[in-house]
Amino acid sequence: MTGHNPRSSSATVARITRRGFNLIEAAIVLAVVGLVVAGIWVAAAHFSEEYKVNKMVADLELIFNGVQNLVSVRDSESIGAANITFQIKDAGIIPKDWVNNSLGGVNSPLGTLARFYNTPPVRFEAYLYDIPQSSCNKLITKLSSGWRMLGGIITVNNSPTSTFPISPSLAAIVCNQSTNVVFVGFNYTRIN
Repeated sequence: MTGHNPRSSSATVARITRRGFNLIEAAIVLAVVGLVVAGIWVAAAHFSEEYKVNKMVADLELIFNGVQNLVSVRDSESIGAANITFQIKDAGIIPKDWVNNSLGGVNSPLGTLARFYNTPPVRFEAYLYDIPQSSCNKLITKLSSGWRMLGGIITVNNSPTSTFPISPSLAAIVCNQSTNVVFVGFNYTRIN
């Protein structure tokens, strides 16, 4: 057997029968999978926050309409001037997922404290505490789009907003803290 080199044939066989990935190929695959998962995670967080803000706006509209119906049955003086959060929760006006907390209010869909007040004879007020900045921007922009026709007022961190609807750029200026206090009120007499 002349000319036969056992090393060259075993190297050829090793290249042909090699299966699997080397370390660099495995690292590239893991990096790509990591980027895809990170993208999905960011998108899910964005949609989750957007859902919570939209739910909060819809719930506030239901709460204000429910209070308006309550006031049409009884005048606001009979309700009293006070924190009426639990009174309207017991009346079924506040959605069930706004659970009671130990701070004299309820937890909103954003997981933040909310309290509701009656100021006879003309105003119903909601105080929303510790609203994160990005949620605050979206919340007041969405609330203000139809708020003027409701005769409402929106104040963020003790700064009343008089421009309706509130643009996203104005919302970014007003919601300038990491957590914000949003006050929303409307006049009973202007709601029909």
